[in-house]
Amino acid sequence: MTLGTAAIVVAGLLATTRVTKTKLSETKIVFLGAGAAGLGVAELCVAQMMDEGLTKEQASANIFMLNSKGLITKERAKGLTALHQQFAKDLPETPKLLDVIKMVKPNALMGKL
Repeated sequence: MTLGTAAIVVAGLLATTRVTKTKLSETKIVFLGAGAAGLGVAELCVAQMMDEGLTKEQASANIFMLNSKGLITKERAKGLTALHQQFAKDLPETPKLLDVIKMVKPNALMGKL
């Protein structure tokens, strides 16, 4: 189920790149929710960005994940899974979505408000 969800979401993102005339690898994405579905979509986004020429690290740098405590940062990632840690940022603790958006200035927001 997660892979199907991820495929549909990434297909939608790729459709937007045709309109904006950009690559997914040039896109910053904020994920509101770091559960199985969000992580699955993030992983597939990273794979697509790698197909477009980025390294895994460069692609992961374009993905910003929030869980119930806010932005997943390196400081908070110690108790999380390796996949969560892949997307952890060396940024200040930021618990509110609006503050993350102001700081990151993403091109896309994924998740359920």
